[in-house]
Amino acid sequence: MILMIVLIAGSGSGGSSLAAEDTPSSEVSFEDALDAVCKPGTYRSPNPSSHLPNADTTAWCTSRLTGGAPINIGTYDSTYAAKNDTALPYVGAYATTTLSGGDVAVFMVGKHSRAAAILEPLGDMGFQVRSR
Repeated sequence: MILMIVLIAGSGSGGSSLAAEDTPSSEVSFEDALDAVCKPGTYRSPNPSSHLPNADTTAWCTSRLTGGAPINIGTYDSTYAAKNDTALPYVGAYATTTLSGGDVAVFMVGKHSRAAAILEPLGDMGFQVRSR
């Protein structure tokens, strides 16, 4: 089964809003999004020690970039819950998109010197990427 993600156009840094600023403009498979940032063989779901405590589903993987920082992944049926989790003090950067069913997907990296670079491939795919 292939899960398709409807992406919101645009990416940028700063701010904390998860509101869709544009209409969905492209589709990519969830596997393609994971493949863009996750080192093969490191994806695990559920994430027993998730740093996204309000997520309905959780996962994690190790970054493809040298140094292998962990990436926390969550989906939410509440935009408020997603906004709350991305505002937590240990969040360094995060990427968000709205899934075709209306849930919000979040990929988050903690405070890491390359946090935004780790998620940059998702920005190239249409996710909104923000640094804190």
